[in-house]
Amino acid sequence: MRRRCPHGHGPLERETVAPSRYGWRCGECGGRGVDRRALDGMCDPSVTASLGREAGRESSAGPPCPSCRRSMAPIDVVVHGLVVTLDVCRGCRHVWLDAGELEQLPRRAGGDPAFADDLRGMARETTAEALRRERERSTSVSVLPDSPWSFLAFLHELPIVRNPPRTRGRVSVTLGLLAAFLVVAALDRIDPGLAEALAFVPDDPTLVGLLGSFFAHAGLGHLIGNAIFLFLFGRATEQEFGPRRFVMLILVAHLAACSAHAALDPRGGVPLVGASGGISGVVACFALSFPRTRIGLPFLVHRWLQLPALAWLAIWCSDQALAAMLQLHGVGATSAVAHLGGVAGGVAFLGLVKWVDSRRGRRPAD
Repeated sequence: MRRRCPHGHGPLERETVAPSRYGWRCGECGGRGVDRRALDGMCDPSVTASLGREAGRESSAGPPCPSCRRSMAPIDVVVHGLVVTLDVCRGCRHVWLDAGELEQLPRRAGGDPAFADDLRGMARETTAEALRRERERSTSVSVLPDSPWSFLAFLHELPIVRNPPRTRGRVSVTLGLLAAFLVVAALDRIDPGLAEALAFVPDDPTLVGLLGSFFAHAGLGHLIGNAIFLFLFGRATEQEFGPRRFVMLILVAHLAACSAHAALDPRGGVPLVGASGGISGVVACFALSFPRTRIGLPFLVHRWLQLPALAWLAIWCSDQALAAMLQLHGVGATSAVAHLGGVAGGVAFLGLVKWVDSRRGRRPAD
């Protein structure tokens, strides 16, 4: 079975790290995979001893093992007061080290110096090569990714996240909202008047319309587009903020979107439905929280234009601003004003979270 990067970057390359000892590396992210025997020959015995002690404890499911595809367990190894998190497969004892983690582990004294020096040197070269490739590709054009999901996104002119942030644990709010979208859509098929009843009408605002409009959509295409954006950008953002703050972020962004639409759109009697305003706030917080993440945009024929998340957000907001200028004159069926209002609400909420955390001295997801 061909080994693949646990972070979805593609096949791993086999390399000889010492006589009769082999390792695997990812040419894109710089990660490396070795077995416990190889790690023991390179690192201080305290590392493998720590792995053995922690392996039996319960932990959240990590990325898939490159060797057997079981879920690896994230295990913390304390090295000189610094915590290094390694992914260990409890089945085949495979160990995955992200770029830079190998150099943080203490060297085995008097063990196998040739093996240790060789592996560490190769790790430095691989990390440098991965960083170089990332710089080159941050604004490059690439061929169409070979996956059904990427092909579907390309056909519908939707973006994709090329190197998604590493996520662990549950994303219950994101999945729950997606399920709620489907439930409301199914009920609207049974009762065609449901979406209209949940719509937000600026000339006749109600609490039901203000909150219910987030879950109602104008059609299947509208629903699919919002669901894809929420799935792409919501998972990492939810884990960065935590579930409670993630709910507050979506609520603030959605209310800001409805307020901007009511204040600026001249067609006060036209109902507003859809989650895109709230999701716009999520997208903004994603780009500001993970600015180096690459976003792929359909470009020409069978090509993706890859941009850093912040650059992509700037382009997307510029496009929405042009559409908003038309909307101010009563032109357009999509509320770009609501999208920009959601972005503003998301940015304001992120600023508030950072200010609160700086006062309390803690990370946002705590």
